[in-house]
Amino acid sequence: MAMRVLLQYLAGEVPEAERADNVAALWAWVDDLAARPEHVLTVAVGEGVRVSADGVGPAAGSVFGVSVVDVADLDAATALVRDWPELAYGGAVDARPELVR
Repeated sequence: MAMRVLLQYLAGEVPEAERADNVAALWAWVDDLAARPEHVLTVAVGEGVRVSADGVGPAAGSVFGVSVVDVADLDAATALVRDWPELAYGGAVDARPELVR
């Protein structure tokens, strides 16, 4: 049985001299993921806002995108992201399964 998994991409620290190449590698990687049958959706995000009890302010954290994939299990989800280019710069990917009621 397939499960829907949210992949949350967390930025690493890419040296300025390598940023253009890294951005190109990231978009190529996203294109490859999008071509896979497991892929449902990918959204890259920019700076935003955070809403809290204290009000609205700049978004915090290092999230810069998410994907949704349909896979057999979390192992299959993590296998899809083991070659994500940002990992080399300290980036990470959180794989979170959809909760079903």
